[in-house]
Amino acid sequence: NKSLRHKNAACLFLYYLESRLDVFLYKINLVPSLRMARQLILHGKVLINNKPRKSYAYNLKKNDCLTFDKKIFYFLKKNIYQNIRIKHLLLNKFPNFIEYDLNNLVFIFTKINLYDVYFFFKSM
Repeated sequence: NKSLRHKNAACLFLYYLESRLDVFLYKINLVPSLRMARQLILHGKVLINNKPRKSYAYNLKKNDCLTFDKKIFYFLKKNIYQNIRIKHLLLNKFPNFIEYDLNNLVFIFTKINLYDVYFFFKSM
């Protein structure tokens, strides 16, 4: 509904979709499905700016820092390295609007440019 009121409705819709917390976790291959992403969020395992967010429809804002509860830290880290090993997750597939540190599992959401969104959808 937010995007329909604007001139570039399709671009804005893509922006809102890409900045949703559950979609973000799925797109960067931390979880195998959107359902699992939503479960982690609803159980308070995903921290945004060191505070748990229990809304999976939360839209990430510029400079939001995404970290995880210590109880699932090693599980997610194991998933990432397994995906890298079997070539499902290539580090060059991370979009330009994400700064990351895979050793500490810290992701910073920076500003999305429309070019980044188009590029991300073409590379999938």
